[in-house]
Amino acid sequence: MMLTGQKSKFTFVLITVFIESVGLGIMLPVMPRLLVELGGGDIGDAAAYGGILIFVYALMQFIFAPLLGRLSDHFGRRPIILLAMLIFAFNNLMMTIATSITWLLVARTISGIAGATSAVANTVAFDISSREKRAETLGMISAAGFIGVFAGPVMGGFLVDFGSRMPFLVSAVLALANFLFGLIVLPETLKPENRRQFTFKITRPVGQLFKFEQIGFMLPLLFAYFILSFAYDTNFSVLGYYTMEKYLWTERQLGYFLSFLSGMLVLIQGLIIKIAVPRLGEKRVIIWGMILNIVGFTGFAFAPNGWALILFSVPFCVGCLAAPAFYSLLSQKTPNDQQGALNGNMNSMAAASGVLSPLIMTQTFKYFTSEKAVIYFPGFPFLVAAVCIVLALLFTVVNFKRSY
Repeated sequence: MMLTGQKSKFTFVLITVFIESVGLGIMLPVMPRLLVELGGGDIGDAAAYGGILIFVYALMQFIFAPLLGRLSDHFGRRPIILLAMLIFAFNNLMMTIATSITWLLVARTISGIAGATSAVANTVAFDISSREKRAETLGMISAAGFIGVFAGPVMGGFLVDFGSRMPFLVSAVLALANFLFGLIVLPETLKPENRRQFTFKITRPVGQLFKFEQIGFMLPLLFAYFILSFAYDTNFSVLGYYTMEKYLWTERQLGYFLSFLSGMLVLIQGLIIKIAVPRLGEKRVIIWGMILNIVGFTGFAFAPNGWALILFSVPFCVGCLAAPAFYSLLSQKTPNDQQGALNGNMNSMAAASGVLSPLIMTQTFKYFTSEKAVIYFPGFPFLVAAVCIVLALLFTVVNFKRSY
């Protein structure tokens, strides 16, 4: 339960997480058209620009997200989360009036630096929740994020009918409204005695890997998890451009499909995994999950039409059970005093793949849709993703035989 008088504050937290999730999803259907308008090229050029924007945003988050958390430990939650929400609104306003790719690049850089609002929102929720209800609180926050991820692409696909900038304007208005709501209802939740001294020492996520070498038998599995994450990020960076290039989908069709994918993943990650892991065990879920991912990505690469793409999205989504099963297995094999290090390493792997994959995969898409390509093959990035998961599967199976 919430501590006395805290429900309005928790409502602000839920809205914050929802708006951030909507803001990320709402731009996906519209970005191809916007980048074509501003860049003046074809859909392949737009994908390359999009990959650079994702790369910059992910890199800034990779570098600055730990700093944002430490700032909230020193200055308090309220100023940091309100500032982050205000910057989120400013970023969307910049996207609304942007006249060049450079404008978009600056906007995404600023958004990446101050974009980890969900992490601070989680901390606020924990501050105002009783200790025995924190798991329930986190579940409600996750649900708000899932709803936002589901709603965002549909909203973007609908709003783009009113212009390529309308989704960003709506996202900015929502963020500004929530900022004003927070000014009214959100006091400081961090007690003075719990504040920490702030230093400019930057946390180096990748550097933590070297401190984890004492559990050497896990490193191949961590590497396999990185490859898996690298492949998964192909969908986020390429799928929209691919469907518009190959199937001539509209923004609304793309929005519906992305929401379908999000809904499938929410169902599978939230419900199916509770059945699959107890019955099959983590190892089998990981292996069969990656096999289904390979089937899904290969199907994406060669799907002759949109209906085939939707069909192959089913084994792909079911296969995504492999990622949480990976985490569960590694957590079971990690000593209690190393759980924090494990979590940091898993997050670092996912963040590093989020930086590298969009840049590589969008450039691959651009080449295989250009006149310079040896063969016209817009689905080639998905084939690369399938090969990556084959490698991850080999690493995993070999490690299971040696260590488990």
